[in-house]
Amino acid sequence: MRKFSAIILSIILLCLIIFPTACSDKQDTDAKNQDGYSEYVKCLLDGKGSGIVSTSFSDNEKALKYYKSNLRKSGDFMITDIEDGVCINQYLGDSDNVTVPEKLDGKPVIMLGGYIYDDNNSSSEIFGAFSNTNLDSITIKVPSSVKYIDSSLMFHYSGMVDSYLIDNSKTYCTFEVDKNNPYFSSEGGCLYSKDMKTLNYINFNYYVKDNNEKTEFKVNDTVENFDLVENIPSDLFVCFEFGKNIKDINANIDYREDGNKPNKELAQNLKLSVKGYKGTAAEKWANEQYLNFIAIE
Repeated sequence: MRKFSAIILSIILLCLIIFPTACSDKQDTDAKNQDGYSEYVKCLLDGKGSGIVSTSFSDNEKALKYYKSNLRKSGDFMITDIEDGVCINQYLGDSDNVTVPEKLDGKPVIMLGGYIYDDNNSSSEIFGAFSNTNLDSITIKVPSSVKYIDSSLMFHYSGMVDSYLIDNSKTYCTFEVDKNNPYFSSEGGCLYSKDMKTLNYINFNYYVKDNNEKTEFKVNDTVENFDLVENIPSDLFVCFEFGKNIKDINANIDYREDGNKPNKELAQNLKLSVKGYKGTAAEKWANEQYLNFIAIE
């Protein structure tokens, strides 16, 4: 009898182990088998293994169909399934300090994306997942599970998104990345690649909030790629300083109503400068943007 009871107990324990796993596998399989899943992933990631991505739907009906059928609420977030985890598409709360959870719906949060607005003409726009807060600035604490961040996350567009009225201001993000995240890192509110060789985002208001005056920004010496997803506001900064390791600069100055194309007259009137070493990408960028180049000896 004892032997029989032990066998029954073993079977029960085995079922408890297998059943949740089977359910989880089924959920993942169901998501990947939904119509438009592969198109949705391609639109979001476009072959990227990790890092900053730029979502583009370009009237992809299948991707939009998957998004609409899969989008659901979990806590303060709207999410969709992607790969082996979930993407946060929209933050529904109103806090200016958000700790992104490691998991939602029992799945790891692997992407901070955007809310897809689809009008009746089958076109679509991407609004930052945190753009509905209507805050001037927001701190986002990124967990170790996140390996993709969409560039739209940083933008605060004008127009109507669902029931939220989005004004013309930007939402400036301050990033605090978990030290165990293998893809991203942060320092001083800025967003970097894990190895600190690529700088992707600067919360410009973070550096001028105390004195409201133009200031200089010294780029970390580890940075080789200055690859900003957002234009540099000309009304906040007067000078950038780059170290010897800088190899590539992909950034534009935002002259507000005059756009973000290089403008010699405005650059000279605003006395915008770049400090760096001769013969590096800093000097080349300064010349391209008509900025005063100050050589570091």
